[in-house]
Amino acid sequence: MSKIKIHMFIVAMITLSGIGLFIDSVAEGWEYWVNPLLIAGVICMWVLHIGQFLTDKARGAIYLAYGMFLTLFHGVHLSSLYDVCIVIALMLVLFSLYNRKYVLNLILIEYFFIMIIQFVFVITPDTITFDTVTVSRLILHLAIVLAIYFICRMMIISRIEQDEHVERSDEEKEANDKAMEDFLSNISHELRTPVNVVNGMSMLLLKNGSSDELNAIRNAGLRLSYQIDDILDYTEVKRNKLIDEIE
Repeated sequence: MSKIKIHMFIVAMITLSGIGLFIDSVAEGWEYWVNPLLIAGVICMWVLHIGQFLTDKARGAIYLAYGMFLTLFHGVHLSSLYDVCIVIALMLVLFSLYNRKYVLNLILIEYFFIMIIQFVFVITPDTITFDTVTVSRLILHLAIVLAIYFICRMMIISRIEQDEHVERSDEEKEANDKAMEDFLSNISHELRTPVNVVNGMSMLLLKNGSSDELNAIRNAGLRLSYQIDDILDYTEVKRNKLIDEIE
């Protein structure tokens, strides 16, 4: 998948997430000053993507930053205590397409940061009871996040190794092709000298007297010369050095 398609998919998924979060924010009565930022972020992403402004790396960093902002805003509210696991899982899978392990690390750190905010500033004895069911659910969510993190990390490592293998194969193929071209070029030059000698001597002999044997030698030498020329033309074409002449 090309980088443009990857960015297109990421922008589309983040847009859906931003719209859903905007609706959730309005319905729950969360901080209203954040809602314009949600809309502005979506518009900014699409402008950057459609116009292809900045570099691929810079645009990817902006998409990641906006996605992490959505995750943070969603996760710091009490009603999102259990839902934040789903959002983090989406972020891990989505941004694993970047093939950057440090991106996964940032998202995982954000998850722990959100959970610390939940336990320190949001959760109170009046809002939630830490019974067996609650604790088991939180542990299960943690296990899910860690499992998805390590799976995405292994997939990134696998893709990187595959890309490196393909790159090495291409380099080896290119080196072999160049070696073959050099071989054909050198051998054709080496053959041209004795063939020219054969053609020249046969021409001199034909001037003194014609025979079927001399004609056969002369014709064979000419055919061999043409084949050598074809080999030279082939090597020049492969090296993109052949110049067309228009009469």
